[in-house]
Amino acid sequence: MTASPRLDGDNYGVYEKALRHRLRVNVRAAGTNRTIVSIERIVFKRERILFVDNDEPVTDTSRDTEKSVLDAIGKAL
Repeated sequence: MTASPRLDGDNYGVYEKALRHRLRVNVRAAGTNRTIVSIERIVFKRERILFVDNDEPVTDTSRDTEKSVLDAIGKAL
């Protein structure tokens, strides 16, 4: 799992109001000489007040980020 970089918004340390995403990369064996790689993207709104984070899920139907990560993995192999 990656950290959750900010896509949009402001971060002032003790206060943050931003749109973020997190990627989870799953790698599984699929037999000899085969591997299954999948990417799960979670998009959420984060509001932080005095170091207390409140995350709210956001629906995002775009799969461009997942596709670009899988393409980069494929090229590296």
